Amino acid sequence: MTPTRDLEGQVVGNYLLEEFLGEGAFGAVFRSTQLALGEPLRRVAVKLSHRAGLTDGETVDLLGDAFLLADAMDRITDAAAKLHLVHVFDAGRTEPDGRAFLAMEYVDGMSLADRIAHQGRLDAGQLTTWATEIAGALGALHRLDPPLVHRDLKPGNVVLGRDNRVRLIDFGLAVRPEESTHTAGGAGTVDYMAPEAATGRATPASDVYSLGVLMYEGLTGDHPFRDLIPPIDLSDDGQEAWLRAAKEQHSVVRPSVANNTVTRKLDRIVLQCLEYHPSERFTDAAEVLAALTRESPVPEEGPEPPTDGKPARRLRKRLQDVEAALATTRSGRDRFDLLRESAELLGRLDQHAQAALRLREAWEMTEHSALLRDTRHRVRLLTELAEAYRRSGNEFQAARFAALRNREQNGHR
Repeated sequence: MTPTRDLEGQVVGNYLLEEFLGEGAFGAVFRSTQLALGEPLRRVAVKLSHRAGLTDGETVDLLGDAFLLADAMDRITDAAAKLHLVHVFDAGRTEPDGRAFLAMEYVDGMSLADRIAHQGRLDAGQLTTWATEIAGALGALHRLDPPLVHRDLKPGNVVLGRDNRVRLIDFGLAVRPEESTHTAGGAGTVDYMAPEAATGRATPASDVYSLGVLMYEGLTGDHPFRDLIPPIDLSDDGQEAWLRAAKEQHSVVRPSVANNTVTRKLDRIVLQCLEYHPSERFTDAAEVLAALTRESPVPEEGPEPPTDGKPARRLRKRLQDVEAALATTRSGRDRFDLLRESAELLGRLDQHAQAALRLREAWEMTEHSALLRDTRHRVRLLTELAEAYRRSGNEFQAARFAALRNREQNGHR
């Protein structure tokens, strides 16, 4: 049997395989020309399987991703998202050797992996543009009913065209979440795989994790978990279990530490994507897109709140406990103290609008009680309230409570 890569220069079906581009577990990819009546019709990329002698049923199974992606492209209504997905034109089985083939849009450019290897750290503005395009494409897939999960998102599967626009490629592991529970073991590239995906439970949040690793690597030139090296004497399963446990305890260093073009907002987005537990990440890529494109009212200067890794999980867990207690504590000093604690936790998690609401309720409690008789404590509460409104972008309320604070300081009620 002829090795797949040696088919370069031959005509397979209606395709002239002009240039071998690379190969993987499935087969080889060729820059090709689609022929019609023996004449060139258009430039395409053809993916040809290593396996030959396939039956029609085996070919359909092997090319399942093509059918999933083609179906998704028909159902996606977001034209902008479609620009960043590679279109599938044709699929089938060659004669007489019976290889599976896939003909798709040819993108002339380089992979994001090659760009990172060549350039190292990328400017945060450029990386954000590409991440926004990736999130837009993935988000459209995630919001389908049922959603489609890529499962192998990594820099090597992102092509930067000569138009500087992103295209997602290689949906060979794409799956619908309800089907992923039937997958034996994990699927994807281990360095970019979410912990739950390693056990075959991929969801849209698993792609979010992979996107976080991709963004981190693009911004820093390094992998967020590079220092986690399991003992060499463990089995493959043991090493996977060791890595999952280590990642759960590991606090990822903010990308801005290695790249001074990274903003606090981008730090927070990347770190939330990398959360160990799926429930603590963005639900899907559409939420990542919303976060990347939403204007942040929070100033970039000032100390960075502990929103990464284990400290953030502790803050969120404590906030849940405080909010549960608030639901059953209706009045008095206990509620006042819970409101203050809730506001502090919300502020540390950059949820300043909610923090302002908690502080405002606490302040209103003082107006009809003797909870805060000391002027210094009243001034402090009003200062916190004005600052919370300022950080949430509500300058009107910030000015209002700053004026009340000044009145308190001057002895006027």
